[in-house]
Amino acid sequence: MSAAVWRERLRVHADALLSRDDAGFLAGWAAAWRTWAAPPEVDALAAALDGPAGATLEGLLQPCMRRALALDERAETDALLARRPPSAGRVRDAVQSAFGTATWDRVAEAATLVPLSARRHAVVVGGGPFPAAALWLRDETTIPSIDVLDVDEVAVERARRWATWCGDGRLRPRRADGATTTYDGADLVYVANQVTPKREVLARVLATAADDVVAVVREPVGLGRLLAERALAVPAPGWRVRAVGATHPTFLSRHVVLERA
Repeated sequence: MSAAVWRERLRVHADALLSRDDAGFLAGWAAAWRTWAAPPEVDALAAALDGPAGATLEGLLQPCMRRALALDERAETDALLARRPPSAGRVRDAVQSAFGTATWDRVAEAATLVPLSARRHAVVVGGGPFPAAALWLRDETTIPSIDVLDVDEVAVERARRWATWCGDGRLRPRRADGATTTYDGADLVYVANQVTPKREVLARVLATAADDVVAVVREPVGLGRLLAERALAVPAPGWRVRAVGATHPTFLSRHVVLERA
């Protein structure tokens, strides 16, 4: 099946899914993904992605993935914060669900790729309703200042609730576009997989962050290219790759660590 045929098929299916209410969308999305990620569909889809017109499919299902993650993350945050009183304890000790654990644990690899605790000011771009990257940095490092950015006010509101839960003043959520904000003083920037446009975010980081800034980017791999935007299909101007992590089998993405060229 050609990329053009796949493009139209996936577009129509995504539009139909996105028109449903939340429960109908989640059920339909789970069923559709089980079909696309299993033989024989997965083989045909992978061939189309790897073909000469494969780039036209990239990110096609990102609106679906972003909505699914937002719903799952809102549910995770609401369940955790309803069950646990405000506290300055470790967030990881409260996480129990399979989704929450997987979301949390995927961040941990970053610490094996680049030293994090020596950093002074971190910014997480695309925190989401369950800002796992920011919360992981808060739990596992001594970074004193961790900004959590998102363009979605619902996500920012959840992040503010997490900041209150943590109670130590290190998390600083705000509504901002990572492609236009100023990264003044930031020496670590973590770019979530669902962020777009990633290359514009990286350009803005280069222009405004600290000289020794390191960027940790979640980059989609394999079928994950349908679900998120790639920033590094070609080298990002001004950056060089410092390290590359393993592909996460659930989220179909990996960490890429960048430093100034």
